[in-house]
Amino acid sequence: MMIKEVSIREGDILRVTGPARIEVLSGSILAVGAAYGKGSSIVIHRFRSYGVKAIRNSKLRVTLGSDGVLEGPVERCEEVIDEWLSIVENIYKDSLDRGVLVAVLGPIESGKTTFTAFLANYFVQRGRRVAIVDADIGQEDVAIPTTIALTEPNKPFIWQRELRPTDIRFAGCISPQYCQTALLAAILDLIRVARERGYDGIVVNTDGWISSHQAIIYKINLIRWVRPTHVVILGRDIGEVLLRALPKGVRVYIAPRPLKVRERAREDRRRLRAEAYARYFANARVREVKLSDVKLINSVVLLGKRLEGRELEELANDPLLKTLLDNSLYVSLLNKVLNVVVKEGVGDLVMGRTQSYSINVVRPSDVKGLVVGVLDERMNDVAAGVVEGIDFSKGVIKVRTPWDGGIGALVLGDVKLLRNYEDSRRSAKCLV
Repeated sequence: MMIKEVSIREGDILRVTGPARIEVLSGSILAVGAAYGKGSSIVIHRFRSYGVKAIRNSKLRVTLGSDGVLEGPVERCEEVIDEWLSIVENIYKDSLDRGVLVAVLGPIESGKTTFTAFLANYFVQRGRRVAIVDADIGQEDVAIPTTIALTEPNKPFIWQRELRPTDIRFAGCISPQYCQTALLAAILDLIRVARERGYDGIVVNTDGWISSHQAIIYKINLIRWVRPTHVVILGRDIGEVLLRALPKGVRVYIAPRPLKVRERAREDRRRLRAEAYARYFANARVREVKLSDVKLINSVVLLGKRLEGRELEELANDPLLKTLLDNSLYVSLLNKVLNVVVKEGVGDLVMGRTQSYSINVVRPSDVKGLVVGVLDERMNDVAAGVVEGIDFSKGVIKVRTPWDGGIGALVLGDVKLLRNYEDSRRSAKCLV
């Protein structure tokens, strides 16, 4: 740990990379769109890096943790604060006449989350109500990956992880290309909720999937259906691409990307996701729900007609099916696909097909650790959960969730949690 006291003149900019703590001993500074005066302090996470500008001559005490870095004063051309401030001021002025809806787009590590906070803080410090729709599904900061979250900051903040969701919507994946329809529907629904609450500004922080043709088409469609009043694009290259697809009536700002950012490795991003899951489920409890009382959306097995008695006996005449059925816990038929849930530990039973059916073999353990959306009886998203187990002999499913109310349905997602809350995509095969 290292402690430094630095004096900066009005207009000077420092860059601080975490882990670090900044205390304002005198004067005032601008950090992530908010002003901090004498006696205030901010904490910068180890994965974040920010430019800090002196509003007046200031003296700071900076405590640097391991790997923390203090640079500056840096050249004004190396930082984006002034240009971001100009964009934010223009958006704020527009909000005085009508509510604004701002979509923030850009590649991974381009500064989208920081710009979102910058804009939200500017509104908050001027007494305006602002909502954030955190739509970065792969690195969700407000709730957990696989979900989209709505939050209302009521004081300045540095990183969205300091905020808590008021509402979430479950999309079920951490890679947007695998759930574009669910993701867009979730974003639109939370925007609807935010509009009903009458915010002066709504900021949609999108994911960083933008490097392919498919990704660009998705982002254009997102703009089409969201219909933002303002679009802020981090990075000139991608900005020029999107401008060629957008009508003149769409107000677009191409914002510069920070020249110096703390790049996060794949493992760092995975660790951050694990921390988000652990935080969300810290106070959750295991709920045991009867399969007869809850619907499993996206369940192939339970969507099919359950086969019992004589129907199973007839199927067992087929030698290919006899071994499967002798070890089965549950059998259903859906569109010529025979779904067979088998006991654990019976060896590898190969999927195949008979003359009449394709065969889908699953085990109860295939669903263990699956992240699910929790819906109430009216199909409203109320929480997320993790499947702890499913027992077909008792007809129950166990789900860990912070939700204490009634459960009408569980939406099976595309992500499984392993030990220490590390995540992985589930296999492509059809599951319970």
